[in-house]
Amino acid sequence: MTGVRNTIRGDGLAAAAVLLASCGSRDYPGASLDTLPANAVGAVSLGPHGLEGSDVFDQNRSLVFLFDAAGDLVGRIEGDDIHGNQVLASPARLVTVSARAVTTLTATSRAEYPIDESAVTAAANDPVTGATTLWFNSGRSSTFVTVAGDGTTTTGSVPSLVDAAAQCGDHATARDVGPADADGRYRYAASELDLLGGSR
Repeated sequence: MTGVRNTIRGDGLAAAAVLLASCGSRDYPGASLDTLPANAVGAVSLGPHGLEGSDVFDQNRSLVFLFDAAGDLVGRIEGDDIHGNQVLASPARLVTVSARAVTTLTATSRAEYPIDESAVTAAANDPVTGATTLWFNSGRSSTFVTVAGDGTTTTGSVPSLVDAAAQCGDHATARDVGPADADGRYRYAASELDLLGGSR
């Protein structure tokens, strides 16, 4: 998958939206994927509409639909609902997230790294190496899950709130939102992570 492209046919997306909007329907279009299809060139992620749509019965889903160059659906990835769902692509892999797992698809495998989160606050990847970092708000700190260029998955945290991120190879940079000062202004700082050696 060479990256997300705007080649998705409007009629296919509209049909998927109608199916998803049907009350009580669990018959989502497309086959559940265990590997990344060679013909996938685009992806669309769908998740909860907003916090008011929180699902106390754990029935809502986060979904990622993959499409080929003609805009036809080639499959889906499904998981428990998470706010701010992301899908990040590189030539050799696709990484997405649900409330219970960070999922990595390659041409030969599907790997799931277990998490327990409710919202993604930032995400970034290096489309050349495939290295990806996803950030989650954990109250007064932010946790992250990284998938390094070699596919190794690690996790950690920083003692602040992350609201933006960038990725260059196995190095991640995040913008931290610090506590407000006496005048009510927020302090912004940068955290740099070496995914092979922890935070700096």
